[in-house]
Amino acid sequence: MKYQIIRGDAASLNTAVEAKICDVPWGSTYTPDSRFKGIFMEGKGFLFQLSCYESNPRREHKNPGEEVCEDSCLEIFLNFAPEKSTSYINFEMNAGGCYLFGIGPDRYERVDLETPVMPEVKAEIGDGVWTVTLFIPLETIENIYGKIDFAPGYTFKGNAFKCGDLTESPHYLSWAPLQRDAIDFHRSDRFGTFEIL
Repeated sequence: MKYQIIRGDAASLNTAVEAKICDVPWGSTYTPDSRFKGIFMEGKGFLFQLSCYESNPRREHKNPGEEVCEDSCLEIFLNFAPEKSTSYINFEMNAGGCYLFGIGPDRYERVDLETPVMPEVKAEIGDGVWTVTLFIPLETIENIYGKIDFAPGYTFKGNAFKCGDLTESPHYLSWAPLQRDAIDFHRSDRFGTFEIL
């Protein structure tokens, strides 16, 4: 799987290609239409928008760091420098804008993401659809991975997900396909490729 990231300003997000989060690795019968798109803003960072077409999303968690995967949740996991690090950042966000950010090489060795400049999340709930917009500043990335020249052709790894552990209909969807052996989004070996144009 490959997703191509265009360059531009925040308005360019409107013209970015949407990718569907539609792989159903563990037999969920509830599969809401879920998507993501992203852009690279030169000298600033990355802007991602994740959307799900569902009504009345669960949003019980209110405080950063809580288990938002129990709610109606959209997630994107990213390793911006896979050639030199096995650690990836998990960005997990519910429909109320509450988030959980962590970093580590796998499910078991994760710590809360703490950097001087933190990513920003904005959530909106509309008529039958909810959206989260995630801005990841370059300062955040550089604090973790060091300086990266995001030149045209640069690639990094990641995956995007939709889940809801405690929703009325628990469900698990991914962009890049996962193995069917265990319910686990933290499979960096199954990450897709993000390429900057």
